Amino acid sequence: MNRDLSISQVARHLQIRRETVKRLIEQGHLEAYDAAPPSAPRRAYRITEPALTAFKQARRFRKHVPQNRKVSPAEVIEFF
Repeated sequence: MNRDLSISQVARHLQIRRETVKRLIEQGHLEAYDAAPPSAPRRAYRITEPALTAFKQARRFRKHVPQNRKVSPAEVIEFF
């Protein structure tokens, strides 16, 4: 069964905030479509399961760069 997911459902699945999912959609990293009628005041994004799978596949091989790297012993200068 192929069903479309809301922003909240994707956020729960990826364990990120709804705002982050919206940003990923608006920046083109996550494919979605607007299910709201043209007269609606807000967008109602829906993400297909294949789009979510493609997003996860694309992110799987990204190299993680730690924010706080540890200093290696070779970089430590002793003053004793």
